[in-house]
Amino acid sequence: MTEQKDVIIVTTDYTVPGRNVQAALGVVWGTGVAVLPKPSRSKPQAEDQVKRADTARRQAYRVLTERAREMGANAVIGIGMDSLAMTETLDGDTLFFRREYTIYGTAVVIDPAGVANGG
Repeated sequence: MTEQKDVIIVTTDYTVPGRNVQAALGVVWGTGVAVLPKPSRSKPQAEDQVKRADTARRQAYRVLTERAREMGANAVIGIGMDSLAMTETLDGDTLFFRREYTIYGTAVVIDPAGVANGG
């Protein structure tokens, strides 16, 4: 199997099985933001909020991999995700919620496929 040059391996583990880390390039992160309208209990709005949150997480992941690639990495190891919720109010009335997702890890250069185990 041929590995594509632009593919970034992303894992929560601190190793990639069968691969050796050649260089640790530093911490890398990506952030995505979801702005959610004032909550209600309606099913359509709840589904919309789930979609918006998922879009924000995907945006954070995309930014993480783009930044890793810009650093010269071909993998990100030890990833984690944090989220922060903020509420915007005016005169005690909630206007909207903002949820920020940050995905972070260590950008690394690993051996090409097959090299670590002798081919």
